[in-house]
Amino acid sequence: MKGSAVDVKKINGVTPQLDDTDKLAVSVYGKASAAGDKEILVDSSGHLQVDGVTMPGSAAEGGSLPAVFIVVAGDDGSDVHPLQLDSNGALKAVLQAGSAAIGKLAANSGVDIGDVDIGRRFTTTALTIANSGHLSDELDMRGSSMLIVHMPAAWTAASIGFQVSPTTGGTFIPLYDDDGNLLQIDAPTASKAYQAPDGIAGSGFVKLWSQDGSGSNTAQGAERSIPVTLKG
Repeated sequence: MKGSAVDVKKINGVTPQLDDTDKLAVSVYGKASAAGDKEILVDSSGHLQVDGVTMPGSAAEGGSLPAVFIVVAGDDGSDVHPLQLDSNGALKAVLQAGSAAIGKLAANSGVDIGDVDIGRRFTTTALTIANSGHLSDELDMRGSSMLIVHMPAAWTAASIGFQVSPTTGGTFIPLYDDDGNLLQIDAPTASKAYQAPDGIAGSGFVKLWSQDGSGSNTAQGAERSIPVTLKG
């Protein structure tokens, strides 16, 4: 045996063999006699046979899936759920109910949230003063900061005052400013629009009041439909 300087020991009673280049020759044996065992196979030249492993492929944007691919999924503790994309390729996400401040402003002192556009609500409706009447039906002003009154084409000469109540269907009383002056649109002209005095904001429920400018009722000569616009 070549390589006399090598002290070759027996392993389980078998003396290891060296090939003609002094490399250790190893024989591999396999068996399938026990459950789960697999035979180790060699080809006709004595080379060990190894099955090839197919690696996951990739696909172009909008293309078909390859034969082998990797699925990315999440585990909710009991089931596995693959991540899903919408028709535009964006990841689908569902925000569950909870107390987390997601998608809304929350108290966070010292944090600059940048520019914020605050949407303002516009609502248009029509109030009616009956024939020979002086008060309209009520208008809910809660959450509104501005009132625009659009005068009808016909109007019995009178100013428009405002009677208010904190509750719907409540007792309505005339609205005055801090100086004791009646808040009103003074002698409006037909077919024109007027902004109500700022003091009307926060009045709760409001009725338009046909009056002579001094607080005395003025009956309208016909039914009046008066469009109004609320700005939140």
